[in-house]
Amino acid sequence: MTKSLEIEIAPDDLEFLRTHSYLLCIAATAADGNGVVVRRCLDRYLANNRVDGPDVFSHVPRDRLRVWFQQNIAAGATLHQEMLANGPNAIEADLTASETASLRYENGMWSAIAG
Repeated sequence: MTKSLEIEIAPDDLEFLRTHSYLLCIAATAADGNGVVVRRCLDRYLANNRVDGPDVFSHVPRDRLRVWFQQNIAAGATLHQEMLANGPNAIEADLTASETASLRYENGMWSAIAG
């Protein structure tokens, strides 16, 4: 079963993220439970992002994903939970009971969109 994330970014935030070369990062909890493994870092995402609606990312089944913006990071990196808690602004998408999670990034903060 494929699950998906819908991500919507406010226009002012999108411009800031593009200008400062941020990457959209998506991570899953590591097998040992002590960190997260960065699954995708999307460098072209911000450059090609539409402002008129959300983008949808399909991925292999995972119940919980972390999503954030960061500079200078590569897919496959392992980050400790404390680093994410104290570091970049991140949100956890809970797909335990749903196949889709909708997120919005506005004014430098993530929020889940009820739906």
